[in-house]
Amino acid sequence: MRRALAALAAIQAADAAFECVRDAHGCCSSAGYFFCGSSGRCVGRDDPCEDGSGAAAATCGATLKRDGAVASWDLKGLTRTSSLLDYEARDGASKVIFNVCANANPPKVCADPEPAAAYAITKQSCKAVAGSAADADMASLKPLVGADPTQGVALAYSGPDRCSFLLRVRCSEAAVEPSEPTLISSADCATITEVESVHGCPLGCARDRNGAACSNRGQCVWAKTGAACHCDPGTTGAACDEDINGGPAARARWRFAIIVLVVSLCAAVIAARCVAFRKRRLATLRARGTYATVDADDDADGVELGASMPFDPFPYEDDAVEEFDAPPGTSGRRDE
Repeated sequence: MRRALAALAAIQAADAAFECVRDAHGCCSSAGYFFCGSSGRCVGRDDPCEDGSGAAAATCGATLKRDGAVASWDLKGLTRTSSLLDYEARDGASKVIFNVCANANPPKVCADPEPAAAYAITKQSCKAVAGSAADADMASLKPLVGADPTQGVALAYSGPDRCSFLLRVRCSEAAVEPSEPTLISSADCATITEVESVHGCPLGCARDRNGAACSNRGQCVWAKTGAACHCDPGTTGAACDEDINGGPAARARWRFAIIVLVVSLCAAVIAARCVAFRKRRLATLRARGTYATVDADDDADGVELGASMPFDPFPYEDDAVEEFDAPPGTSGRRDE
């Protein structure tokens, strides 16, 4: 208890000496520190929060102009805002933890880490291999292939002790969510990683409502005016999201209509055959009507038959006869 009181008194004395005004989280706001919620720590001017606050614009976007053609990139969509979501690329016992357009959360295995966008970790050491995302002089952004900027973009950081970190973001029109990072190399304190993402495609290749470049119905290409979508046959528009006659959507609608028509015709044929079969059955019953097969008093099937067969040669044979007292010597039947 005495030690805690002594420490509190020392902090209060230091605050009084430097006239530090602390906020609700205990950060010295008068000295320019603020609380970073994503990592739960106080950060300063030269150490941007992991949510990207304070990051230099040069680390997030770039524009290339060449012979009247323009290509621009914006990597803010790749920024991770939580320590659980920092990117991690692994190769055996070596791995690198990094962020884009912001500093990564310092790994717990790193002793007294400096603010950095990337940390390389091995069995023997943990070291910052990139500078701070707040330092524009430590970062650069340029095309992977100068002759074809639509191949992707490279984000490079220079770190302490001649270390470096390079992130290759390859253009993938459909990769709205980036692929798992791949650790290409981590030798000699020079770390190279790679991901595939739509953010590696220039902004000139328009996105659809889902964020995919060229709506997955075209390719991002380098044209005379800059990066643009080259649409598949039957599609048009900046993001290839419009159909023209004979386009994929139109063909899909025609296929659906044909399927509905075929099903309807099949149903009509089956219904017609059922009706015809019913009629033939009733006609057969009328032609072959017998006491054994047809109930003369049953009208459920719509067939009414008399008490005798239609072709009975003696239709009145079973009629009741009138009895009378015949004169002696006669047969007992009176002729009508």
